[in-house]
Amino acid sequence: MLCVAGNSFIQLIEGGRDPVCELLKSIFRDDRHRDVRILTYGEISERRFQSWTMGQVNLDGINSSLLLKYSESADLNPLSCSGATTMALLNELLATGAISGRGT
Repeated sequence: MLCVAGNSFIQLIEGGRDPVCELLKSIFRDDRHRDVRILTYGEISERRFQSWTMGQVNLDGINSSLLLKYSESADLNPLSCSGATTMALLNELLATGAISGRGT
């Protein structure tokens, strides 16, 4: 799942340990990505996106009150929130159906 707001991005990646590690290595090596940070990680008991290739949320079109619920401002700044807060925002975006492009 990829959340986009201007030039800021939050991406939630799930899958097997080795494929996720390989993907993260390629993201860190890619010059198009700057200030890459892992906000949170952990093992999961079941996949949430097993039938998706990528879902996307354009946060520029989201009601600013949703971002203010999880952040000090209505602007996406992934480095200003905890990993738990970021996951809560992503979970709410999932629950509200704000995700488009869930290609399989």
